[in-house]
Amino acid sequence: MNIFEVQHDLEEEMVSAGVEKFRKQSREAIAKGAESTSLHGILLMKQTVIALERAIEKFTSNNTPGKYSAIAPLIAMLDTDVASFLALRSLMDGISSSQKLTNLAHRIAQAFSDQVRFNIWNTADKEYFKKLVDRVGKRSASRHYRRYGLIRHCKWKLDKNETKNVWTKLEEMHVGLKMIDLIIESTGLIQLKRVQSRGKRYSSYVVVPTAKTMDLITEINVKGELDV
Repeated sequence: MNIFEVQHDLEEEMVSAGVEKFRKQSREAIAKGAESTSLHGILLMKQTVIALERAIEKFTSNNTPGKYSAIAPLIAMLDTDVASFLALRSLMDGISSSQKLTNLAHRIAQAFSDQVRFNIWNTADKEYFKKLVDRVGKRSASRHYRRYGLIRHCKWKLDKNETKNVWTKLEEMHVGLKMIDLIIESTGLIQLKRVQSRGKRYSSYVVVPTAKTMDLITEINVKGELDV
């Protein structure tokens, strides 16, 4: 075997080792529920974050009464780009698998609640209020003052009661469910599936990736291996 054959074999071994390392990282991300850190999770988020952001903006700007109309001011306590990122990151952590609807809704709502808590804890009332005024713009005064009242109430709860939660459990669930609805509507990443558990009278719902999403995940990972 000459030096060129040896070099070729070494290069093949390096490529093979790189591919295996990439696959291992992907497997570990899936196993740990941390797919938002994987290549496919990151790229899927990049492809859909703007679409979801627009859907959030449309929902929070709409004054039409509806089932989740009372939730709009809660979601609007976060900037649309932040809300979009947090929701997609929560989804992406388990994008390859079936996820219980209520569990995913809770994770999204908790991420939102934590961010609102952080914003309020680190921002004075007047500063945060001014930021909201600039974002609200020409929206109605009723919604304008309603948001401010929500923020003041949350701050009071944090300062006086030192509670962990800024929203009630029901509010959190509604926020999470609405965000899942917006993700389905704007990105096509997931769909709802009804399942009947053995021995249980009532069926439940899970969130599963669409066929298109699974194809994209496969495509991204194949390209990722080739780029190693």
